[in-house]
Amino acid sequence: MCHRKKDTETTYKLISDIIIDLCFDLD
Repeated sequence: MCHRKKDTETTYKLISDIIIDLCFDLD
C-alpha cells in the first residue's frame, strides 16, 4: 500500500526507503 515518491532530497529519499522497507515487511 506504500508508494515510493520521487524526490531530489536525499534525506527524504532515505526516509522513504526506510518506510518502503517497513511496508514490504508488513506485506
